[in-house]
Amino acid sequence: MYNATFERFSSAYDHIDVMVEPSADGQARISRPFIEDIWYWMDGVTPSEQTDTVYLRTPESNGHITAELSFDVELETLRAPEQTLRRLGIRDAPSQELLWLARPGHSEQLERFYV
Repeated sequence: MYNATFERFSSAYDHIDVMVEPSADGQARISRPFIEDIWYWMDGVTPSEQTDTVYLRTPESNGHITAELSFDVELETLRAPEQTLRRLGIRDAPSQELLWLARPGHSEQLERFYV
């Protein structure tokens, strides 16, 4: 599916289609094996070995959320507290959602300047 907004930022993000589930704790977590598989197939992108968090957003949101990489989350799944889901504009969870995953180089810029 062509998305003009995504095309402007395509060097900084990758589309991911994930199941979004509410979590009871205060931390957003996403499947580490899923994210590492995406990074493996990225051309010319090498994340730091100390990367433990990723930056995510929806196409409609202006800001980002951070999610810890976790082995305790199912593949292709993001678990996040209700307030984090609301920041992303996700009202009904569990649900299948299209998110933008910031590439490692862009994540470092976001961490330094925006978050």
